[in-house]
Amino acid sequence: MKKLKIMSAVVAFMIVAMPLANTEVYAESFSIPKITEENKTIDVSGDCSATVTWHLVDGTLTISGNGEMNNWFSLTYIPWKDYLNLVKTVVIESGVTNIGMGAFANMVNLSSITIPDTVTAISANTFYNCSSLRTVVIPASVTAIGKNAFQNAGLSSITIMNPNCQIYGDGTSISARTIYGYSGSTAETYAKTYGKSFALIGSQPITTTSSTTRFLTSP
Repeated sequence: MKKLKIMSAVVAFMIVAMPLANTEVYAESFSIPKITEENKTIDVSGDCSATVTWHLVDGTLTISGNGEMNNWFSLTYIPWKDYLNLVKTVVIESGVTNIGMGAFANMVNLSSITIPDTVTAISANTFYNCSSLRTVVIPASVTAIGKNAFQNAGLSSITIMNPNCQIYGDGTSISARTIYGYSGSTAETYAKTYGKSFALIGSQPITTTSSTTRFLTSP
């Protein structure tokens, strides 16, 4: 019985950790839809989990609801895959607790992303190949950034507000010219390890957010 419980715990950990550490499933060949007069003004919506919905209109993709988004292991299954070129802004509303694997990969015209302080994890490949994205602020609530989350993004800068945020993968996980963070933070360690420019945003806060362990072991 004890052995069975240990095995169950290991399996559960692997399932939860996978969205953060998954390999390069989004480097696959994929035809990005072209913008036409017909789809330029499209207004579409749907579900991206049992408790989270999406709505795309006028170039803005809004994610709303409570709880986690799904994780997509291939671009083929992402619900807005036919409208990638149309998205210029992504707004994630308060209540959403994660950004699903590959959610916004290959949105080459995405230039603005709003992440609320209810989000605790950014999964693997989330912003892969978002070449028009120039800057992003990761709120202090985020305890983990998945492998290749910002690979091939067009970032000039990324600001990581949580000094203990765990960054998975290697130097390709965050393609940014400058990483902003606190002194002694994991962001500073990541930048120095992979030869990226690092700039301080202030002194180390006394109180930090919950640890990555909670995210990795929660259901």
